[in-house]
Amino acid sequence: MCSNRIHKLDAPVGNLTVDYAGTIIGRTDPATVSDYGLSVYLRPSRYAEADKFYGLRRNGIRQLHRLEKVPLWVGTQLNYVPGSNDPIDGAMDTLLAGAGVCRDFAHQVVALLRAVNVPARVVSVDAPGAAPRVCRRPPATAPRRSSRRPRGSP
Repeated sequence: MCSNRIHKLDAPVGNLTVDYAGTIIGRTDPATVSDYGLSVYLRPSRYAEADKFYGLRRNGIRQLHRLEKVPLWVGTQLNYVPGSNDPIDGAMDTLLAGAGVCRDFAHQVVALLRAVNVPARVVSVDAPGAAPRVCRRPPATAPRRSSRRPRGSP
């Protein structure tokens, strides 16, 4: 059984701290994935051009066959630099620039997962009425390269 909880409250201007706890009871099997679903989330897309990463996979990034290694590898290749790219840049553009924002990190991970034959997609959610949309630097889980410059820098 699935249910959603929605809580609404009015709070005065200022800091607000909300604590919420939940308990999951039971266990379920993962949802089945159709052949169509597999084909959609394995093929290249506008921002996650997995086909451009097939050569990388064959030429030295063999360790990416383990899921947890993909985001770590991306974290070592990219610097988080707001304004370092264009809204039309895809995963390969970001890799070549060596910099991006959270969206670019996500597209990079999806492209690499698809390149190693793991179905993947990006899902983005904002809270209703949330403004401004803030993208924070991902946690430092691996050393970052510092020798790369964002596109357009001298």
